[in-house]
Amino acid sequence: MTWATSRTCAGVREAVARWDALPMPSVVRPGDPESLVMDGEGYTIRFYGRYGAEFGTPMELSSNRGTPLSQWVSGTLSLLKPCWTDNRP
Repeated sequence: MTWATSRTCAGVREAVARWDALPMPSVVRPGDPESLVMDGEGYTIRFYGRYGAEFGTPMELSSNRGTPLSQWVSGTLSLLKPCWTDNRP
């Protein structure tokens, strides 16, 4: 397992700042047209979300390639590349 921490890597702080600007997906309502994707690249981010000062609640955001999430992941991997270490923070 490898680690990156905001204490030693400015890229972690930049990734979090970019996360705040990431557009969230639209809600799919009953009857909305959908297309089923059978292959591709899957991206999933697990995080804690909250409104205001509430306790964080586990959340998950998933998508395929060509989405704002896939672009955020790609950019984040580039930002963190020089930061990975085997030493647990």
